[in-house]
Amino acid sequence: MDAVRYRVRYEDGPRNAEALMIHPVTGRAYIASKRQSGGGLYQGPEHLSASGVNTFRRIAEVPWVTDGAFSPDGNRLVLRGYFSADLYAWRDGAPQRLRPLDVPFQRQGESVTFTADGAAVLFGSEGSDSDVWRLALSEASPAPSGAGGSAAPSGAPPAAAGGTAQHSGSGGTSDHALAALIAVAAAIGLARLWRARRSS
Repeated sequence: MDAVRYRVRYEDGPRNAEALMIHPVTGRAYIASKRQSGGGLYQGPEHLSASGVNTFRRIAEVPWVTDGAFSPDGNRLVLRGYFSADLYAWRDGAPQRLRPLDVPFQRQGESVTFTADGAAVLFGSEGSDSDVWRLALSEASPAPSGAGGSAAPSGAPPAAAGGTAQHSGSGGTSDHALAALIAVAAAIGLARLWRARRSS
């Protein structure tokens, strides 16, 4: 089967983007740009053209996005960045932010999707044998998912390929926790610098 190539442009100029989502009911394509401030969610034409240029129009403001996905019924949207994620309701062709999600602390948070039943969200990183974390949408924190996609108990270490458990620190974190870790590291660095200057 030959691949079909679609040419795309953004109505407001070039953008850095990693997240492409297809609505499961309408089949319409959406792209979320990757920018800390001023990021946008862009909607493609109702039907993509393989012969012309498809202009994607900005329909919403979004934060830094590395991936996104619609729920199987098309009623929700999840968008994630490296250290955060948000759940949206999808109403009348536009997102309405519901709440932030508690994402796991990963070396580089890159991927997200819904489970087939729409009851949970899966978070991934990148690279071979990287862990996949499962967050039931009724839970506060994500639980690591074992081999084969079965959920492990909350707080248990993630399972590697083949089902062998590996140690992995905290079961989840937030932007506030990350900021606190950075602040502590900076304070330690400044204290060492101050001591070095006093001794010289």
